[in-house]
Amino acid sequence: MPNKIIFFIIVCSVCGLFSCSHRIAGNLNICAYYRSNDGERIKVCYYTLEDESLSFVKIYSFNGNTLTLPRLLSASGERYGDDGRFVWWAKGTNAFFEFIDENGSWQRKNYVEMCAAQR
Repeated sequence: MPNKIIFFIIVCSVCGLFSCSHRIAGNLNICAYYRSNDGERIKVCYYTLEDESLSFVKIYSFNGNTLTLPRLLSASGERYGDDGRFVWWAKGTNAFFEFIDENGSWQRKNYVEMCAAQR
């Protein structure tokens, strides 16, 4: 158990060092690190333009891929997507990513937030 606590402290320290919490058009934005059930880690940065006319998310996988999705309407949580192939939905510390696989079927991957930069 102490090893898990030490690991958590190290991960959050690294998150603070490498977060992309910075300004775009005057608004402070935040990045969070998530881990899936199968161990995949991703970095997700949330942005809003200064005039609040657009919010979007950038998803960075650790294999080098980046995906940018605009915010969509949702009844609960924050939903981002391209209304066609990808959806990122976050609420609290939980999130999921939906995508269409090579067979044309929707797939879902669940994530849990590991830590976030200060808001």
